[in-house]
Amino acid sequence: MAAPKTNLAVFRGLIRELRRIYGKEKFHDAPAYTFLKDLYQKHNLTSEKYCRDKFDLMYQANTYLLYLQSTRKHQEISAQYKGSGEKGIEETAKMVGFNLPQTPANDTKKSHHSITLTVNTIYLSIYLSIYLSIYLSQWLRISPSLSLSLYIYINLFISLSPLSIERER
Repeated sequence: MAAPKTNLAVFRGLIRELRRIYGKEKFHDAPAYTFLKDLYQKHNLTSEKYCRDKFDLMYQANTYLLYLQSTRKHQEISAQYKGSGEKGIEETAKMVGFNLPQTPANDTKKSHHSITLTVNTIYLSIYLSIYLSIYLSQWLRISPSLSLSLYIYINLFISLSPLSIERER
């Protein structure tokens, strides 16, 4: 299991994510930054103020950091694979790294259907991997780094699924 992050490391990670969201100049004026800074200063001496569990505030901060990172990654993936209307078969295949074989004229409908299913499967696997890693992190109360490892294993599992068999055909 990965070593837990220190309070300062989590705070720096949260500030880094806020900087990416609000921009370098404006994040000091953001209400989220003010709230986090005040919360960290308020609980500076101990995490057990108000009879909470020793790692409760740390867990909440790690969960929020994981949420911000996953949201940013989701937006990056959505922007990368976002379509601009209907794409042709060749354009869709090139987007996911496939080369189309030369097919007879009467077999084009079957080929189009197969590629459309493949692209939809890739989209679905990306979204499910991200949301499953967040869900596992919260449900199993594991650290965000372990959740990221699970995310990588899930993607490896998906790459070994029938989708990779279609790629070899």
